Amino acid sequence: MTNNVFKALGTTNFHPVWFYGVTAAVEYKNFRFDGNTFDADVDGSYSSRILRIDAGSGSTINGLTISNNLFNVDPGSYACYLIYNGYTTNDGVTNVNIFGNTWRHADNILYSSQAGKLTNVYVHDNHFIDTTYTMTNANCSPIVQRNIGGYITCSSNGMTLPLADCLLLDSDDNAVDATLPDGTEMGQRVIIRMTNADNESDISVTHHETSDPEVFLFDAVDEYLSLEWTGTEWVTIAATATP
Repeated sequence: MTNNVFKALGTTNFHPVWFYGVTAAVEYKNFRFDGNTFDADVDGSYSSRILRIDAGSGSTINGLTISNNLFNVDPGSYACYLIYNGYTTNDGVTNVNIFGNTWRHADNILYSSQAGKLTNVYVHDNHFIDTTYTMTNANCSPIVQRNIGGYITCSSNGMTLPLADCLLLDSDDNAVDATLPDGTEMGQRVIIRMTNADNESDISVTHHETSDPEVFLFDAVDEYLSLEWTGTEWVTIAATATP
């Protein structure tokens, strides 16, 4: 699907692409959305879900490219999702490549009702403008690299951190003792910054230049850790968090 314009305004849901009502185990392959404009300003009681998946019974989307689109979507008080996988009975969406897009008023870009239903997602080289929202929910673990703007908020104790440009630690409700796994490509960079320091938190870097693992203590707002993956280990570029 290329070079289309989708618009919505006011008291309406904005679900321009909707997989719905599939009752057989069907595999959809290699969808591409390129060069489209999605322009919506919906009231707070309505939602914006660009790609909504409500297909069940073992159906799968294998191969999805979303590139060079403009998403100018104001969701009101409801979230705006690029990919919303709402059913628990389908086999999910896998092998997703999201790049070259521009977002305004973005929200939770990816949503899955269950873990393991939205996998192998690579979000790279996109531009997020005027957005202060997170890029994913807890059931999604995309690789997020080389984007301008956007971040992922991390607030779950014991979680494995996603590989993303910017990770924000919010320890308002509990400590966020978490693990950073190995990188996937040489030159990957990750910045981790604490935005709420109600509970001091330890970040364990699985393979680090000084130790396997190396543990960094975050106990103050704006403490940070900047890392780069060499292909075999993470090296510290700069840090105020304490090893």
